[in-house]
Amino acid sequence: DPRLTFSKMVGEENLPGGSASEALDPNVGFMLDVCEQSGWLPQTAVAAAVPITLHGNPFAMISLQPLAEVLYRWELSERLAVTGTTGLIQFREDRDSFLQLEQTASIAYLLTDRLDGFVEWEMLIDWGSPGDGSQHMLAGGLAFLWTDSFQVSWKAGVGVSPRAPDFLTGIRFALRF
Repeated sequence: DPRLTFSKMVGEENLPGGSASEALDPNVGFMLDVCEQSGWLPQTAVAAAVPITLHGNPFAMISLQPLAEVLYRWELSERLAVTGTTGLIQFREDRDSFLQLEQTASIAYLLTDRLDGFVEWEMLIDWGSPGDGSQHMLAGGLAFLWTDSFQVSWKAGVGVSPRAPDFLTGIRFALRF
């Protein structure tokens, strides 16, 4: 059921040192369901993605910057779910390569048969970047299931730590095959 299928999808994370006015390249990837929820064992999926650059030649990547993450979801009732992600992203900035750990926790509530709302905490931690450290953000958003196979999500939030962006927003599209 894609209605609450992991409100968090790959897409709009902020690069360390980036300003609130910068936009990131979109990511293209896949997500594969691994197991259904069984008691305390959450519904689990894995995702992988790479960005498609919008700067200059979109087919000439300076470096591959892959994202890999594990997504998990506990359905507490027909309308309420707790979700989370744990991911690792490799970045290349100014000829230096570094890793970024991403951890999220969300609560999603199904408002109608096709619309859910969610609140989310997101933490990003850098290793080896010019400004090692963490960023913490709080956000909320809506996810609308247009068809049984196509979902659109919108998220807006604020940074709650010194390195985090003041404001962030993003739109995600999810297509189920």
